[in-house]
Amino acid sequence: MYIKDLSNNVKDERCSVLERIFDTVGNNCMSGYLEYGIHDMSYDEFNHLCFDSYNLTGDLETLSHGTIMDDNSLVIRQVQNNNKDKKYFQIFGVSSDGKKYTYLDFESEEAMMEADMKIRRGNANLCLGDITDTLREIGVDFDTIGQVRVNVDFPGLELTEMMEDSEKKEEETNSFVMY
Repeated sequence: MYIKDLSNNVKDERCSVLERIFDTVGNNCMSGYLEYGIHDMSYDEFNHLCFDSYNLTGDLETLSHGTIMDDNSLVIRQVQNNNKDKKYFQIFGVSSDGKKYTYLDFESEEAMMEADMKIRRGNANLCLGDITDTLREIGVDFDTIGQVRVNVDFPGLELTEMMEDSEKKEEETNSFVMY
């Protein structure tokens, strides 16, 4: 299902969060492959709007489960398989404004699933405040996390903003007002 068709099929204003994030970030693993990979929308036990998506690029298969939190931040649980008996278990947290992400890499699927449950139950925004405090508050075990990246700008976001600024400046210098 294409993200732009989503709001027609699912009558929930939170779909606009996914559209905004797709417009800002694009179609990649950090956004949960929102462009056309969504194949299911539902609600979790905490009444968060959730989606499942699938993407296959080369030999890398990605299964994502995304959750829109109460503050419109996004949590995406992913399993990536490169068809060589190697799986990656990761969680992306996308900020409410869709400009930054936090990445957590887990040693096992069980650890990732447990952390995802605690994040959703605690309604935690992984891009807000100190990640250590956030994870400690909701009870996520640090020993199961292999790698963390906190509040990283999305790739290309700075370039997009520079282009927008450049276009505005060009527009200002090429414009005139007639009285």
